[in-house]
Amino acid sequence: MSFLDGRRVKDFYKILGVTRNADDNEIRKAYRRLARRYHPDTQPDDPLAGARFRELTEAYDVLGDPPKRRAYDAVFGEGGGAGSTAGGFEAFLSHLLGTAPAVARKGADLEIETELVLDQVASGAVVTLVLTPPSGQVRRLRVKIPPGVEDGTVVRLPREGDPGDFGGPPGDLMVRVRVAQHPVFRRERANLYADLPISVFTAVLGGPVNCPSLEGDFVFEIPAGTQGNSVFRFNGRGLPHTKGEARGHLEVRILLQIPLPIDSVQRGLWETLAQDSASAFVSAGE
Repeated sequence: MSFLDGRRVKDFYKILGVTRNADDNEIRKAYRRLARRYHPDTQPDDPLAGARFRELTEAYDVLGDPPKRRAYDAVFGEGGGAGSTAGGFEAFLSHLLGTAPAVARKGADLEIETELVLDQVASGAVVTLVLTPPSGQVRRLRVKIPPGVEDGTVVRLPREGDPGDFGGPPGDLMVRVRVAQHPVFRRERANLYADLPISVFTAVLGGPVNCPSLEGDFVFEIPAGTQGNSVFRFNGRGLPHTKGEARGHLEVRILLQIPLPIDSVQRGLWETLAQDSASAFVSAGE
């Protein structure tokens, strides 16, 4: 690589827009900010972008490497002298003798979390993420989350991570999905589970009841004589499978609701019913 601009040595600090007492973090941030701005992929219509990008890479190759930076500062210190001529440049090369040339490196992978509710898991979602990578440039990114994702699923977005060094490609962005607990449903993969309270009258006599689902309540018929803890399964009312298979099922467990409080008249009716039930059991036993 050449560090000469005509017969004069390039001022790497000026190229990166930092002062000579800038620390390593400031230099790194300046390079990544400018590299993203002038990268040929982001400036396809600017014929000078490639040259500007290579110049930035040259500057960071030296100032981003502490031993090279010390050698550069020693030879091209403020005030000119040998540091402003081609001869000074030759001296600089001798300081760097034996060091490896810059190698393109892929940028760092980034990870961010996003939370979905169960309704979004059922239908899929498009979420807007706010990214603040080490380069310091805030970005907003819309990401499509497929239906059926489970808690902890990682969606990988290639080349959306931190910029690469020395012309290397950007890293990837990993979006880790968290699924919030639902107030009604419990989830096991693509299947949903819920409790359904019904009155003892409905359990004994049977009748229509409203059952919850992610798409809204639906009505089904409770058979007469349904016992507490009975389970009813509804195929296709669960969550979609991530592999495109049929939706999972919904299971509801029946919980009996006892009517309380009761007054004296109601208590008398319950006592009469209890006596009749006891007599029926005795008769059946005979």
